[in-house]
Amino acid sequence: MIHRTALIDPTAHLAGDVSVGPYAIVGPHVTVGAHSTLAAHAVIERNTRVGEGVKIGYGTVIGNDPQDLKYKGDETWVEIGDGTIIREY
Repeated sequence: MIHRTALIDPTAHLAGDVSVGPYAIVGPHVTVGAHSTLAAHAVIERNTRVGEGVKIGYGTVIGNDPQDLKYKGDETWVEIGDGTIIREY
């Protein structure tokens, strides 16, 4: 179920049984596997692959620019394996 207040980018691909909470944001080039849950206010910014059965907690932000001082704007990707639990914030 995708909550009506969630924002899903048209290039994102969510499996049919993914649950997306209120005010969650799923950005461009994001793939979310089956049986996964995105809690309220979770943000998956861009270029992220989320495996099956993943739980992403309230207010979590994934897929933003790396916090490495050497980062100069190159394209980056995040991959989260099956069954991972990412707690709130």
